[in-house]
Amino acid sequence: MESVKSSRRFKEIYAGGLSKANSLLVLYKLENGLNVTRAGISVSGKVGGAVIRNRQKRRLKEILRHRDSAIINGYDIIIIVRVKAADASYRELEESLMSLLKQQKLLNPETLK
Repeated sequence: MESVKSSRRFKEIYAGGLSKANSLLVLYKLENGLNVTRAGISVSGKVGGAVIRNRQKRRLKEILRHRDSAIINGYDIIIIVRVKAADASYRELEESLMSLLKQQKLLNPETLK
């Protein structure tokens, strides 16, 4: 999975994308017209210090890496980490993210069986 890096693309996704949220994360999606899904992760300073913010980003990147084959291609997604997620475990983040991906219909039907 590739990354969304430019602030311009982040703004486009925020403006034109569909969003779903739960207590730990917010997920935006927008079609990108490519044969690959790209992801960006945003963690506010309100979540905690640099160590906490980077830990949650690393965890989310690892979850996306492990679940890459289950995610449908052709979308840009942005994951926003909420303040409540500062104390969340890897498992809690994984359950939260997979729930949002399912709600947004971003999971391959074969992987849901």
